[in-house]
Amino acid sequence: MLTRNLGGLGTTMAGAALLSMVLASVFGKLGRARRERRRLAPFFPPEVVREIVRRSDRVDLSPHRRLVTVLCSDLRGFTALAEMLEPPAVAEMLCDYLTEVTRVVFQHGGTLVTCAGDALVAVYNAPLEDPAHARNAVRTALELQERTLQVSARWQTRLGATIRPGIGIATGEAVVGLMGPPARLTYAAVGATVDFGARLQSLTREYGVGIVVSEPTQRALDREFLTRHLGEVTSRGATPPLAIHGVLPTDIRKQPRAALEVAATLVLLGAGQTCLVTTRDVSEGGMALGGVPAAWPVGTRVEVRCEGGLLPLPLLAEGVIAWRRGDEAGITFAALDPEAAPTVAEYVSTRSPR
Repeated sequence: MLTRNLGGLGTTMAGAALLSMVLASVFGKLGRARRERRRLAPFFPPEVVREIVRRSDRVDLSPHRRLVTVLCSDLRGFTALAEMLEPPAVAEMLCDYLTEVTRVVFQHGGTLVTCAGDALVAVYNAPLEDPAHARNAVRTALELQERTLQVSARWQTRLGATIRPGIGIATGEAVVGLMGPPARLTYAAVGATVDFGARLQSLTREYGVGIVVSEPTQRALDREFLTRHLGEVTSRGATPPLAIHGVLPTDIRKQPRAALEVAATLVLLGAGQTCLVTTRDVSEGGMALGGVPAAWPVGTRVEVRCEGGLLPLPLLAEGVIAWRRGDEAGITFAALDPEAAPTVAEYVSTRSPR
């Protein structure tokens, strides 16, 4: 009897030990999965983090060369504005802005590789494949413009100015993966494509557009987006010069607008045809006009000139017809005269409906 009891006790103890080992293994895996999710959460959208953890043996996070689309964004003139604010206000405003833009990047499948001050860099098609990586980067850029306007409206009284992003997007090969010292590994992207994206971002002010993209990016887009050839620029290690394009918002009606009723001259670029029109309203991104010829369809490149009314300076801009409704049309600015840009911004901020 004693032997049978001891045998049963041994079997019970062995079963308990096995159960403990299984539970320890399960909880150990759960613990490692939680730690891995916490480590990856700052860089990737939640669904990408889950996929990486689930397929850890098949997702390559080690440094490797890959075709990607890189988005580089920076707030124009923010450094000067930050000098006028108290440090807590700078931190609060940046937190507000970066929370919004990080959400937009993740929403469109981007990976956040740099977030320093008001600047950020995101890559698409890494670490998971995304056949629409160029289009998703441009969708991100267009939504960033809208979200930044919302943040700017919340901070208008404290900043005394409107903040706008300059965004550069380039498509090409880059080295991506976890890099850095062992204690501070981050998911990074390096290479000529990343450098060119930063270069395009710096050119947004020079060309008077909010989004500048490389030729490979532009070729990967479809009719969802309206683009305009801006010219050619040189890039480190690239010959001959590379073509660049501006991306124009497809719905400029979302931007704050102010009524403006003055006579204007509309010129059909490339053909020299002109017509007299009447302005209806204006925003920092474009204007609505009346009396536009029916033969000038959406996508037509035009130049608009107007002065008088409550505008303190003449307005000269190049743009593209973005929408038509009868003889009315919406013009999205592709290039606004640098002297006129601050005037338009002040006019809209003081006269747009609240």
